[in-house]
Amino acid sequence: MTRSQRSESHTRNWLRLATGLWVGLITIAAVHAQALSTSWDAGLTASDREDILALARDMKITRPQRVMLDSYNSSDICTIVDVEAPAVVEGNQVRTTIVKMIRPGADPARCQQRARHRRGRWLVPPAKAVSVSERVRWRIHDPAGAVDLALFNVPYDDAVAIVRALRRSPMAERCPTWKDVTPQMATSIRNGAPDDKVRTLVPGVMPSRPLPPGTYYVYFEAYGAAAFTRATVGDSDVTLDCQMSGWNN
Repeated sequence: MTRSQRSESHTRNWLRLATGLWVGLITIAAVHAQALSTSWDAGLTASDREDILALARDMKITRPQRVMLDSYNSSDICTIVDVEAPAVVEGNQVRTTIVKMIRPGADPARCQQRARHRRGRWLVPPAKAVSVSERVRWRIHDPAGAVDLALFNVPYDDAVAIVRALRRSPMAERCPTWKDVTPQMATSIRNGAPDDKVRTLVPGVMPSRPLPPGTYYVYFEAYGAAAFTRATVGDSDVTLDCQMSGWNN
């Protein structure tokens, strides 16, 4: 090999190395940007986030909008999070794909063994384990800003009337006992009375004992707790029952 050939080979090697470093830096920057653009629940380490983002890409979610702890199903045995894909708006409907991911605890044998995908300490359960679901919310438009709510047997127009009534005047003026409650805390409106036999606050679970037409339960969630009150849609206004059951009884 001549000196010129050795020089060309050396240059090509350096170019390959520089290209590899550049691609690696771009990848790292993209992962960090993705992590920063996602809303994360507390308690997830940097390693957890990296594994969850890798699993999200495996599930075709390139940029999750939120990762939340599934507090209803998590335990010392298994930590479960819901990874939300960016919402898709279709008219007044807001659809969100949610992927459940699991991190086994100190005794992995007691947690999920089979996996659709696995990255580090985290895994996505097999398809038959209902690891992927879709959440549907209805977007209520108002001059004060849009709010997305789950509606269970509630006409859209009635939901609009309730949200606008909540915003028409400060809630503390309408119901002085509602301390620190804001319309933005509303999560769902349901045509059903609470039933202790079911978890009425779990999305997708319908309460029993339907209420009279035009009367609904409005659910709020904040500070890690939940509350609900009753609203009745009349011909010209909405009546709110100020006896709220929940965090500030």
